Formats: sequence, C-alpha cells, structure tokens
Amino acid sequence: LDSVVHLAPLSTHIHEGEELTLMISAHAFPRYARDLHTDEDHLYGTRAVPMRRTVRGIELEMPV
Repeated sequence: LDSVVHLAPLSTHIHEGEELTLMISAHAFPRYARDLHTDEDHLYGTRAVPMRRTVRGIELEMPV
C-alpha cells in the first residue's frame, strides 16, 4: 500500500552536524487521542501494548 502524507510547513533552524528526525506514528491523532492497541476503550482503558510498524521507504522534500 503506497500512501502520500503531506505535512504542514514548519519553521526551525538546523545547525550543521545536527540531525532532523521524522517520527511516524500509527495513532489516529487527533481523531483519537491515544490508541491502546487492546480491546479496551481508548478513553477509559488502563492497559496499553506496544505495536511495531515497518516503514519500507520515505521521500523527504526540503527547501534549499
């Protein structure tokens, strides 16, 4: 499944030698504030389990 995600512009200054990290989450934020990955209600549940996702490729366009 190929998906394209368009992110809003952001403004920050990255110094030479610093790294920019893109974190990808499987959560349905902001529709649901959290996903417990259990059958418990996402608002009242108390048990969460970690989920593993695989990103097979990413293309990042940055202005010069």
